[in-house]
Amino acid sequence: MRSRLPLIALVVCLTLAAGLFALPAYADCGLENNSFEGAYIDHFGEGRGYVAPGWQLWFQDGPNQAQSQNWRPTYGGFDAGYLGGRRVHGGTYAQKFGTQWATHNAGVYQRVAVPQGSQVTFSVWALAWSSNGDDPTVVSQPGNYRVYVGIDPTGGTNWAAPSVRWSEPRMEYNTWMQLSISAQAQGDAVTVFVRGNPEYPVKNNESTWDDACLTVVPPTPRPTNTPRPTNTPTNTPTPAPTATPTATPTPLLGSICVQAFNDKNANGKRDESEELLPGAHFALLNATGGEVANVAPANGSHCFAGLVGAAYTVKGAIPAGYDATTPLEWALTLPPGGTLTVDLGLKAQPTPTPPPTSTPTPTPEPPLTSLVSTVGHGLSSVSGLLLILLAIALPFGLRYLRAKE
Repeated sequence: MRSRLPLIALVVCLTLAAGLFALPAYADCGLENNSFEGAYIDHFGEGRGYVAPGWQLWFQDGPNQAQSQNWRPTYGGFDAGYLGGRRVHGGTYAQKFGTQWATHNAGVYQRVAVPQGSQVTFSVWALAWSSNGDDPTVVSQPGNYRVYVGIDPTGGTNWAAPSVRWSEPRMEYNTWMQLSISAQAQGDAVTVFVRGNPEYPVKNNESTWDDACLTVVPPTPRPTNTPRPTNTPTNTPTPAPTATPTATPTPLLGSICVQAFNDKNANGKRDESEELLPGAHFALLNATGGEVANVAPANGSHCFAGLVGAAYTVKGAIPAGYDATTPLEWALTLPPGGTLTVDLGLKAQPTPTPPPTSTPTPTPEPPLTSLVSTVGHGLSSVSGLLLILLAIALPFGLRYLRAKE
């Protein structure tokens, strides 16, 4: 019997090990294709909208696209062979999206059926890369790339709806971050969102997403009261059900950022070598034209923070000695929890060139003076000739007179 014990222990260990290795790295976690695997589907039909099966894409289309703001990103996938697998958290593939020289407010989402009243928690792993260079392992002058996750407890699919609850933003680069958000389902479905939103249009703005999970805790059934036996049945009035108070969602606050830059080539957009300029003045107005705030940033940039999603207008005033290369007024629609950026291009006015100094012109002599001068010169010439002739003729004259004597 003792000789069989090691054999039995070995079989048990091998069985447990096989069971452990047979388990996937991540279970389904209440989502379809939670690890973003499979054959990606091109939603744009032009090779720029590849999204993992089971997920749908969303993006904010404008405004201010002329200023490289809120562009449609390019969607695709990373496989485990890229960068030694550093862009995949688990499995073979990971979802990515991003823009070049532009910002975006975009992501993917999935609608999931759950029991009404359930407590749901959505989590996902995210990695952001934002850089003015092309080496994906290096972050140079990043564009403030922020990542979020969100839940709409009503099951709606509009990312900008006020019912969507967003997590606090995270802003770390080239490292995997786990984001999560919780809510109570108000219907028979919830919608989960991932979101990437860089602030500045640097050369590369990109985020990667993998290994999502939705945990669902169904509501606890209410206990039923067992009636006590009575000798004489009586009609007991049934109390009216007490309405369960619902939590009022906290409004998501966003920001509108303004900046004035030295538009050296006057192309209306900020290039990498163009620095910020102080001296410009910005006023933020609400939808009725009332002034919300105004500022003249000393470093050339400022963010109006703590703004509810609504329509706003930004007006800019240029400092002395500059001309504007962009509009001076912008009509904006700020989504809940979003961030918009306004760029005011300034170009220095040319330095005026002083007029050339005039050279004095000599005054011409009057005609009479010129005539007298000419006659004088002529008489001088004649007198000289007569003196020469007299000098030649004088010796001959003297000889002639002596000969006559």
